[in-house]
Amino acid sequence: MAELKLYKSRWKAIKLLFLASPFIAFGLYEILYEHGGTNPIMAWLAVCFFGLAIPISLFMLLDQRPEIIIDERGLFSRSSYGLFEKKPNRGFVEWQEIKDTYIVKQPVGWRFTTGTHKYICIKLTETAKKTNNKYSKQNAVSKFYNLGDFCIPLLTLNVNENNLNDFIKAMLASDLSKKINLIQNTKL
Repeated sequence: MAELKLYKSRWKAIKLLFLASPFIAFGLYEILYEHGGTNPIMAWLAVCFFGLAIPISLFMLLDQRPEIIIDERGLFSRSSYGLFEKKPNRGFVEWQEIKDTYIVKQPVGWRFTTGTHKYICIKLTETAKKTNNKYSKQNAVSKFYNLGDFCIPLLTLNVNENNLNDFIKAMLASDLSKKINLIQNTKL
């Protein structure tokens, strides 16, 4: 079976680690040497908050599982299911259940924009929405962020969202032999 696998970006994990380390170092310096210029509570808060980047970035670096798997039957998104979910085929969407896909870029920030989060949103058929309540968790998250029926976050992936969306649309319009050929000849 031909598969196309997309993994987490190691560069984004390293970048997160390097961006947080000066704040951790400054907080530790202020805690250890107590110059009096910074409130010790603020130094501890900086160490604790930015220290969370260490396990997150290490997990991103060491996790070898693919985030998205695309094959001739459909696509699987590992980010779209919970750890303790018991539903069969969790995170898997078959091609016949997809009506359309589109890209959503949501700004990040409260008072001013500090960046954007990108999502590939999938519009499901009515029968797919009703069947066995298969996508209830994905629908809840997608509707909370006003993203549609099923969304795939692209935050940790190293992929061009336009190329991925075009590839998914091409897979929707193809028959089985063309899907296998597309999967084997595409580099994202």
